[in-house]
Amino acid sequence: MRVHFTKLLSVSRREYQTILSRRLFLIVSTTAFSVGLATTSLRPTTIQTLGGATPIADVQGTIALLVPFVAATFGYRAVVGERESGTIRILAGTRLSRSDIILGKIVGQTVATFTPVIFGTTLVVVVDIFSLNRFSVGIALEFVIVALIYTFAVVAIIVSISTLASSSVQSAVLIGITVLAGLLLWSDLMVIFLWDTFTGTVPGNSLRYPNIFELASRLSPNDAYYVLTNWILDVPIGTDSAVTQLTGPLNEAVKGEPRPLYLTPWFSLIPLVGWPFVLVLFSLRTFENRSLTVRPDEKFNWVRRLQIPWNRLSNWAPFGSILGRRDLFSWLPGRWQSIAQREFRILSRSPGIWLLGALIFVTSISSLAVQDIVKNYLGPLVPLAVLQTPGITLFAGSGAVFFTFRALSEERRSGSIRLTAGTKASRADVIIGVLIGRTIAFVIPVLIAIVLTCVVAIPQYSAVPLVQLLEFLAASVGFLFAMAAVGVAISTLSRHQVVVGGLAFSFVALPFYWEPLVNSFYSIVTGNAVDLVRPPQDPTYFLFKWLLPQNLYRVLTNWLLGVPNSSGTALFVTSDMLQQSTVSNITTVRSVFGTNIPVWYLHPILAVVGLMLLLGVSQIFSILVFSRSDLD
Repeated sequence: MRVHFTKLLSVSRREYQTILSRRLFLIVSTTAFSVGLATTSLRPTTIQTLGGATPIADVQGTIALLVPFVAATFGYRAVVGERESGTIRILAGTRLSRSDIILGKIVGQTVATFTPVIFGTTLVVVVDIFSLNRFSVGIALEFVIVALIYTFAVVAIIVSISTLASSSVQSAVLIGITVLAGLLLWSDLMVIFLWDTFTGTVPGNSLRYPNIFELASRLSPNDAYYVLTNWILDVPIGTDSAVTQLTGPLNEAVKGEPRPLYLTPWFSLIPLVGWPFVLVLFSLRTFENRSLTVRPDEKFNWVRRLQIPWNRLSNWAPFGSILGRRDLFSWLPGRWQSIAQREFRILSRSPGIWLLGALIFVTSISSLAVQDIVKNYLGPLVPLAVLQTPGITLFAGSGAVFFTFRALSEERRSGSIRLTAGTKASRADVIIGVLIGRTIAFVIPVLIAIVLTCVVAIPQYSAVPLVQLLEFLAASVGFLFAMAAVGVAISTLSRHQVVVGGLAFSFVALPFYWEPLVNSFYSIVTGNAVDLVRPPQDPTYFLFKWLLPQNLYRVLTNWLLGVPNSSGTALFVTSDMLQQSTVSNITTVRSVFGTNIPVWYLHPILAVVGLMLLLGVSQIFSILVFSRSDLD
């Protein structure tokens, strides 16, 4: 494995210029600037404690959230996209080694990813310097170095996955899972899930081996970044932002207390650098022995192996024919039925939706062990609360977008859309058929996962009441239809996979940025800063927080589960409500106004209206754009 520094830089320069020339870079940069403007409202005591590190603490969490999604948007087709198009042969024909190509792409992608992120967050630092008159050059330089290492690590992981993937779809799915489960939600979700699986305990009950649990929480590059930057900012060490570490007493560590070597802050450099090093080395070795182009057998072999059992089942029980039965749907207007049947058959034979259903099921049954106070409050409804987040809100919601965002763009790119256009179906029929067929195919494994989780939980919590179960299923179906409608709308915007893929990643990432964006918007409009722990007593503020489809779904299902009116996770809302001394930024309407419904537009039933409006607006938008689009 030979690497030439000059050739590596030429590949890096080409990669950076290619990204900068795309319209997607402008979209991502605009998003980064918008998120950068969404500053955090800090308490006076927090500002006093942080001192000159205050501006840096204000952007710490923003960088942690922005980098994975920007890197995923730019890099999920970095290598596999060029293999699919054949352009990587041109690079290989210029006497570049394969190591030069991969490493050059990593360096170029790192610079391209860091550019909009650093400019966006610089806005916050400048604003804070002038408004707070506090800044430390030394802390800022140390922070930038760690942030750059973090960006390089995330980009290296994503480009390595793109190198190992055999198709853009496979790369997008694997990177999406890695970003969510392996980076952003590792310490908050995955460690708890794995710990419960192997030890049978969860935090809040009798936690075994707390030091090992804390070490496991720091193994993600994202959490390692938080540990190192908290160390630089001189705040209690932990896997949350500096502001959270200062306001959360449960996360504080006693200074001077002896800690094992593997819990010292500098030890987090090992997972931050180690994961990308191992993945890059493995991807380079694999790429050296692979074809430069994606062969059909390589692209679909993994799919075919997973499809064999399902194909046998579908031949025995042809679910797809249901959508084509005249006695069921012939009375409905339009000619979308045949298109819906085709899309259903295509997606229902994909192993991806069934693997996602299995993921929801396994994650949910492994998270059934909850705190005793939550168990006593929710009773037999605990399985539904466990399924709500992350199973439906995160996994199923994101999956609905990822399995629909290429529905029309791919057909336009390949030219197969002309075959559909040659039938009697109008373009509106195409949009409706694609949405109905794909969503029903996607919903089936999700509903199966929900029902099986409730069945498995019967010995522990007894049976879920039938009425609540049916209501939860109906709410989940409506939510997934709304999310799929957004995915179809994205697919009508362009035939270029990079553009629609970037928009899909951005939409899936929106929940992670929604609260700071709402807080910033509210502060600008009203002139009043938002305290994360004590939100403003303004119903409009809560309405803005609801507008995201994931939040609407949580508001609705919380209401169905008897949980206080909130857009937060049912389990967390219940736990915080029953533990009044807990410091949390998850707020309920009751905690602010003293009642669950202070005004009519904060009634949880209106969440149904919100989801239906999103579905309708997305469909109308899709039809209008697709009707005016060239099929080529």
